[in-house]
Amino acid sequence: MVRSLGAVLLPDLAERDLEVPPDQVPALLSECLLLREKPEEVVANTEPVRSAAEHRSASDDRLSTLVEVAGRAQAPGGGVVIW
Repeated sequence: MVRSLGAVLLPDLAERDLEVPPDQVPALLSECLLLREKPEEVVANTEPVRSAAEHRSASDDRLSTLVEVAGRAQAPGGGVVIW
């Protein structure tokens, strides 16, 4: 579903760990920010395991963490591994 919003890297997490090399960290940041800006679209197309508000909160927490980690990785020219 997030692929239809323009995400390319993050959808891979559904099937495997994600290794983002330094040159793709800016794209990862862009995807995280994109998904944080469109919580209703993300929630509307996922299975309702929890309420929409709970899903939005959990997604925002995870995306905030990814943005923080990717930002730190960018400074020294590092990459990110998400499992």
